[in-house]
Amino acid sequence: MPRPLLLPEPFGLPATAQLRLSPLQSLLGWTLTAQRIVRANPECLYVAERRLHLLPASTPLQEALRWVCAPRSFEPRETTLALPRTGASPLTLRISRHHGAPAEPVQAVVWLADPALVVLDEAALRGAFAFTPAEARVAVALANGLSAAEMAAAWALQVNTVQMHIKRLLAKTRTARQAELVALLWRSAVHRLPSPANAGDGKACLDT
Repeated sequence: MPRPLLLPEPFGLPATAQLRLSPLQSLLGWTLTAQRIVRANPECLYVAERRLHLLPASTPLQEALRWVCAPRSFEPRETTLALPRTGASPLTLRISRHHGAPAEPVQAVVWLADPALVVLDEAALRGAFAFTPAEARVAVALANGLSAAEMAAAWALQVNTVQMHIKRLLAKTRTARQAELVALLWRSAVHRLPSPANAGDGKACLDT
């Protein structure tokens, strides 16, 4: 059984959404969240014969793996690939060189991110910033790109009421603009996966 992938997470990506690959795309281990993302996006990537394949086939995965895992290179190496999806944000793969024990071959660790699977947690927002339930709901909607008018129409409220909540959000977070507020929310530790029971525990497995 491969070792758990307990590596630092880059750029706030979920640490559980990881795969370990050889330079030739062989799947050496992947976490439950990574399995979930792969199986939910067959138009972008799939696993066959214990190898990871990306679509379109022209995506330079093998080239990226060979560069990251170059045998006589000891400096940190990493690169990022984006996989377009119809009607959704792209999936991103951040590929990093991983040095194991001296006797082990060089491997690559892939952090797989699906923006649709990372959402703001209203309860965490209330705890982190002392938002009221109504303010937390507005904060989540604002972070997801809704305007005050769209929120008012969806919730049968006056636009002025929504704008009042936004002003309180700005005051409580000490931000001056909505863009600054949204950036702060996404940088804060207030994220969760929509289905925690399926999110995985960070351990690698080979259920291919």
